[in-house]
Amino acid sequence: MSATSDVYLPFDEALSRYEPIIGIETHVELGTNSKMWCGCSTAFGGEANTHVCPVCLGLPGSMPVVN
Repeated sequence: MSATSDVYLPFDEALSRYEPIIGIETHVELGTNSKMWCGCSTAFGGEANTHVCPVCLGLPGSMPVVN
């Protein structure tokens, strides 16, 4: 048995109870020799995992700074 309900709030009431937040994710290719948030190389064709650092990997505690 499920605890879900098929009861929907009227649109105006839903807007008054919740704040809609919309995020946008973009992907771009920059013509640079290093990555945007660290100094790692952007060279194509290197060995696997050789152009990465803690910032690139998003490891906890790493602090990205615009390069």
